[in-house]
Amino acid sequence: MVILLNNPPALINKARANYDVLSWSTLDNATIARWLTSVWDIQRSKEEKKLGVQQVMPMELINRLIIMYSKAGDVVVDPFMGSGSTLASTYALIRKGVGFEIYDDLINIAIKRLKELEEESRGFAPLTLPDRLTLEMDMVRQKVDHEPIIIKDDARNMDKYLERESVDIALTAPPRFNPAPSGGLRGLDPRDLAVITNYENYMGELGKIIAKLWTILRKGGFMIMTVEDAMVGPIIYPLHVDLITMMKGMNFNLRNIIIWDKRKEYDPKTITGIVHEYIIVMEKS
Repeated sequence: MVILLNNPPALINKARANYDVLSWSTLDNATIARWLTSVWDIQRSKEEKKLGVQQVMPMELINRLIIMYSKAGDVVVDPFMGSGSTLASTYALIRKGVGFEIYDDLINIAIKRLKELEEESRGFAPLTLPDRLTLEMDMVRQKVDHEPIIIKDDARNMDKYLERESVDIALTAPPRFNPAPSGGLRGLDPRDLAVITNYENYMGELGKIIAKLWTILRKGGFMIMTVEDAMVGPIIYPLHVDLITMMKGMNFNLRNIIIWDKRKEYDPKTITGIVHEYIIVMEKS
């Protein structure tokens, strides 16, 4: 079941109970070695490409991050939910996913994806697992509240829904900064960060949301953001550098930087410009 909220309820809190199943300690050595590389060349699946949404993080990539930095039963929040990839992954991996989104069409896509996932007998199989671990996951799935929650609201209001230090991970890809959008800004919600074409203003509004995330994250919780630098002619806007600097000033410590190589997503004959993103992993001190 997908829970859809339109107004703040009693605050969502976190009962501290998690299970060390399908987490970093349960992986085999070959998988750990592959995931510890600093460059990931993960592609979106055919199904993800068919969603018709421009900015979709592959579930394979999200699965890796959730397994690396959380345990079953943990709470994961995505302040820019989009088409629901983070919530689909948290549901499959037995985490409690909470997503914020302002666009009805994206919420509808996310709900459809989650319902399809729920209808599968054992949910999405992110890895080939030994029978023992598969059975253990089935038992944990019965015990742990992992129903996804979709909140139709601005992420700036997240503290109205989530208690202080109630979240284990924030995992998201914020709207891209584009100082010169070719298609204009018609049809976009004024609350959308994508409407901001001034870099300082964009960083200021994103900073407000990160400050809210710091409040709801527990100490030792992780902030994981996938971002793409912007380039217009000779001018580069180094978003990943400025975000790291900003978050360090908020008492986050840098724990990892992974490069997501997206060249396989493009036609090699026409590929040009920025074809990678940065996965920034910060820990709340």
